[in-house]
Amino acid sequence: MTAPRRAAPRRILALNSLDGRYGSTYRFRALTELLRAAGHQVTAREGVGSAVRRLADAMGVARLRGCPVLVDWDDLDPDLQGSRARRWLAAVCEAVGPRLATGITTHSDPIRCCAAAAGRPVHLVPQGYDGALFRPDPARRAAARAAFGYRPGDAVVGHLCTFTHGGTLDLPVILDAWRQIADPRVKFLLVGGGPQEAEVRAALDARGLGPRTRVTGLLPHAEVPDALRCLDVGVVYMRDCPANRARVSFKVIEYLALDIPVVGQVVGETADLFGAWVARATAVGLAAAIVDATRRAPTRSTAAAVAPYRWEEAGPALRAAVAELPGGPPCA
Repeated sequence: MTAPRRAAPRRILALNSLDGRYGSTYRFRALTELLRAAGHQVTAREGVGSAVRRLADAMGVARLRGCPVLVDWDDLDPDLQGSRARRWLAAVCEAVGPRLATGITTHSDPIRCCAAAAGRPVHLVPQGYDGALFRPDPARRAAARAAFGYRPGDAVVGHLCTFTHGGTLDLPVILDAWRQIADPRVKFLLVGGGPQEAEVRAALDARGLGPRTRVTGLLPHAEVPDALRCLDVGVVYMRDCPANRARVSFKVIEYLALDIPVVGQVVGETADLFGAWVARATAVGLAAAIVDATRRAPTRSTAAAVAPYRWEEAGPALRAAVAELPGGPPCA
């Protein structure tokens, strides 16, 4: 087997076309750190101006300087938009944007197939997680549950998501299942926040879940593991649509890395990679499956199953993508 060619150190301008409330920002920051660890001089910029303007300006400047443009394509976005105009704009960006890039990275084979149509080199750089943060730790779990006010007899059922239209795409199915669970031992925890937090809280109140559900709000990423450590069951639900089939779910990886039993529906890439570790349930059977999981002691550790998806394991694939980019004037 030939080792991936290591790129000579480069000066790289890394631009995130989304702000920090979006899950894709986590991947952006992780890939940026991998580039720095490989010896590249990386200037990372986030959250300035609109996403479309930022991306267009970045590509325009890079092209004028003769610099390569490496794009990480993280989602099939049209399905994740909340209006017809936004869906149309996302579709245009996905049709045009990849053709302006020099190279493309993605974590998903369906997106890789879409990207290949642009005629640019495409590299799979796997989805990942921070193994130093997301690891089983019984002492931290006990401390986290106490800090959140949970008692030893509570069964804590939770869901991790960003409160954006795409992040909450399937949240109504989960909340409908939670509403059916009458067991007073069961407490609910939503780990997340974002621009649609008011809508999420209204959805909880409309289902009578407000008093039984704690919402953490948007947390720094380093605080997410302790919030998740409170859980006895992590819930996931992915409807069968192109966007979900192309996703490799962060939440599923992070639940499993913490040895949290996972219940729900996964599809596409997430099902192919991690479906064997998820107690599958349709929307109709989700409430019963959650209750059943709260009554069963975990029988297996899942952390080892996702160990190959720690961010450092993605380093060689990212280095190969950078090595394939053509040379050019230093970019800053």
